[in-house]
Amino acid sequence: MENPAPTKGYSQLSADMLKTDEGQTNAVFACFGSAAQQAQMFEDGLTKFLATYNVASSESVTLEDLESLKVKLNKFTMGSLIVNLEKLVKFNTTFVPDTFNQVLKDRNFLMHHFFLERAPELATTEGRMELLSELIAIEGRLELARVMIDAIRVALCEAMNIGAEYPHRKILS
Repeated sequence: MENPAPTKGYSQLSADMLKTDEGQTNAVFACFGSAAQQAQMFEDGLTKFLATYNVASSESVTLEDLESLKVKLNKFTMGSLIVNLEKLVKFNTTFVPDTFNQVLKDRNFLMHHFFLERAPELATTEGRMELLSELIAIEGRLELARVMIDAIRVALCEAMNIGAEYPHRKILS
């Protein structure tokens, strides 16, 4: 039995997609979705850090307290979560707060203005390529911020001797 002809790899399919107007437009929407996903993951990381901080700084916390805290924190905007974080953590550099504040601006721009302000760019190949570059840059900043907040949470857990199997992990996952 003969082997079937090899199929194009994901990278080749992506490159081929960028050769058509429809493919370019679809790529813009895909990159937008990917950036939005990173924004949600960063926001979730902020929520997990604040909940972890609450657990670490409390003498006793019940599972009901944690669930209530999770519900409360999930109602906060990303901006409110960042303000709460900055009240709790003092950084010896401006890089972390500047990064978090930039991704807040990025996220707000994505969700409230991106397609309204960038609609004309969707009409041309050059414009779509600019949109892709912009979205990839925003996604990269959001991913960096997510990694940073996760690292801060892990460092807090290590500093407070909270092991990986700490009970709040099930609630916050």
